[in-house]
Amino acid sequence: MVEKSTGEAFAIENNPRFGSQAAMFIGNSNMAENIIGTSTKTVYPDLKVGTYNIYNDWFRLVWPEYYGYDEDLGLWLPNRLVNFANSVFFKHELMLDGDDIMPFIALGYIQTFNLLFSNY
Repeated sequence: MVEKSTGEAFAIENNPRFGSQAAMFIGNSNMAENIIGTSTKTVYPDLKVGTYNIYNDWFRLVWPEYYGYDEDLGLWLPNRLVNFANSVFFKHELMLDGDDIMPFIALGYIQTFNLLFSNY
């Protein structure tokens, strides 16, 4: 989506996943105020390192035919294991962050509950 008045582009997902939305919280200590408060300040993620989602990368490792990307298909298991280890040791995990547990709580207790309830 492009804001007509400023020409600024925004990434919008038709089916937003919590993991991709959690990237917005990284490096923004006042994110809650920007979401529920009266702030009109535009907020951007502060990504100094790559990010990953442990749930997504685990399934890429064990079941690449269904959850992997094109580059995962046909990779030998040890190669996929090296890719998984690289993510775990050198990237920022979006959900399981010891400094901020709110994304993990929101995923497990808010989003999952809402998805299950809406399909009941």
